[in-house]
Amino acid sequence: MGILLAPLVLAMEEGYLKEGEHIVFSPDGILNLFSLQYALLPDGRPLIEAFSVSKIHSGFQLYQLLEQPPILYSNIRTVSCSAIQDDKDKCAAFNETNIWLNDTQSGVSTHADIETLSSFWQPETLHHLATHGVFPIDELFQNIQLQNPYFHSGLLLKSNNQWPSLQANANYYGSPHLLSPQKLIEDDCHLRQSHISMQACVSGRSKDGYGGDALGMEWAFFKKEYPASLALTGTWM
Repeated sequence: MGILLAPLVLAMEEGYLKEGEHIVFSPDGILNLFSLQYALLPDGRPLIEAFSVSKIHSGFQLYQLLEQPPILYSNIRTVSCSAIQDDKDKCAAFNETNIWLNDTQSGVSTHADIETLSSFWQPETLHHLATHGVFPIDELFQNIQLQNPYFHSGLLLKSNNQWPSLQANANYYGSPHLLSPQKLIEDDCHLRQSHISMQACVSGRSKDGYGGDALGMEWAFFKKEYPASLALTGTWM
């Protein structure tokens, strides 16, 4: 995917883009299926290691966001949820950002129980989720719903105060721990003018739907409440 970064590399070489700055991108068509933050820079690093990255739904949305005054989020909500199989170091990695937010910001609240997420989501709020992410593997499943990211992708959260378990067969369909696009869309919550950060594997992946949508968690958050800004934080765990 390094070729996708050619315009950014040129901007860096010409001095228009400097490491540490924030990149907002709005992909079109099949480019929605690629996680630009993992594309490799000429030095071999993924983009996310040199820049912070936000993905938005359209150029018109960027125009709308720039027309509004900047939002300094006083309300911050975080979720940190590891899995039963995770060792001590991995659990600590999941909690690192949440601990930093709690130490440096006021108004931070934490929650990780999927049964009461409706009260977790709020408008004009910074939401940070550090969890395991899952995405269907087509060749493993014959059932069409198991291949559909609308039902079978998402984030793994605690349920009834129990940690999720990682499945060797990658089958999480129907699991009470899975926050899927379907559950998010059907949830009676409002995310207008919120910022969503997902620190979870494959949370940026998507699959072309029959209507041309790039189905996955990104699509679900955009669809849930437009306009919301969406940031993706990659994890190598």
